[in-house]
Amino acid sequence: MSDMRSARRLTIVTWHYVRDDAPVELYARSVAEFSHQLDHIGEAFIPVRLDDVAAAAQNTGNPLPANACLLTFDDGYRDHYDVVFPALAARGWQGVFFPVVRAARDGQVLDVNKIQFAIASAGLDVISLETCQAIDEARDTFDLKDSRTLYKELATAGLHNPPEAMFVKRALQTVLPAALRARICTEIFERHVSTDEAAFAADLYAGIRELQAMRDGGMAIGGHGQQHERMNALSPQRRAEEFEGSRAFLEILGVPVEDGWSFCYPYGAHDTATLAAARAAGCTTAFVLTPEVADLDRDDILALPRIDTNDLPH
Repeated sequence: MSDMRSARRLTIVTWHYVRDDAPVELYARSVAEFSHQLDHIGEAFIPVRLDDVAAAAQNTGNPLPANACLLTFDDGYRDHYDVVFPALAARGWQGVFFPVVRAARDGQVLDVNKIQFAIASAGLDVISLETCQAIDEARDTFDLKDSRTLYKELATAGLHNPPEAMFVKRALQTVLPAALRARICTEIFERHVSTDEAAFAADLYAGIRELQAMRDGGMAIGGHGQQHERMNALSPQRRAEEFEGSRAFLEILGVPVEDGWSFCYPYGAHDTATLAAARAAGCTTAFVLTPEVADLDRDDILALPRIDTNDLPH
């Protein structure tokens, strides 16, 4: 590969949790594993900054170095402030962090996290059974298929999840009506994890002051939605509101947005309408979860693929 061609390729890595003694359901990296991965990245790649990626993609800045790597972190966990931020700052590297408005500002636990911690606390079999029971109890109200039928349709293995886990996650994150999903997630969370959602959220997520400190310390902050919803499943108005709310929150954090800003699609969910909405909202970079090395000549700058931390040495 020529130097010019390699300068258009970019390995983008994404992390979620970085913490010790985490339940297996969180798919976290331990602090030691994360440090080892940073050592590997330092040996095999050259970490770059978000602005450098945007400029290179638009041919308004210097080409990226060969073996360029961008480090991204989703959902705005407190781990990112306590562990990741100081580790990157010590190396002089920038991370790109994507907090969710309802978590960071409003003290609400995301449904995806309610599911994770409920499974970690009660076990997958219990949460799967309770999900089935809740579906059957709500069948008439929401005109649903019975839980046995839904289980057969949804319980197929995912990339890092067994069939039963995928049934729970697909049912409670996508398939069931939004109001029912939210109700079931809250019920299983309160039953098995905590009845004090605000206190749990304060421990789980970085807040506004922590995010501002990270910004002041040289980290990049992007949007990840107000509600952490699948952007390709929303109406045009709701999708625009998610982008507008994300941008407004970045302004609260002091992130410059006039010349463009970055977005990470929750669950990686996007389509052509989502990309058009991101462009209309002023986004200049955006990220998905397709597990590939990005190619700035091939990939849309508003749909850059990323490698999961689980696919790096650790």
